[in-house]
Amino acid sequence: MQLRARVAAPLKEVHHALTEPAALRAWLAEYAEVDLPDRHELWGRYMLEGDAPGRRPLYVDDHTLRFSWLLDGESTTVEISLEEEVPSRPSCG
Repeated sequence: MQLRARVAAPLKEVHHALTEPAALRAWLAEYAEVDLPDRHELWGRYMLEGDAPGRRPLYVDDHTLRFSWLLDGESTTVEISLEEEVPSRPSCG
């Protein structure tokens, strides 16, 4: 499955929101503990199977977050790719 979302924010701010525990607790999960590159745990009533942390980072850089997420007893790989939107140029003619 592939999902796309546009966010009206600079890439650096979006990355911060996805990697800083206080930001994650403010808008995504009740509980967040992050110590990258080894730990990126979210849990709570708003998370799928959120009764306990179930995510393990696989790869993290300034544009990519990839982690293993245990869902329904299956290890699932989830990747979030961040990219700046290139403004479209007006067409000639």
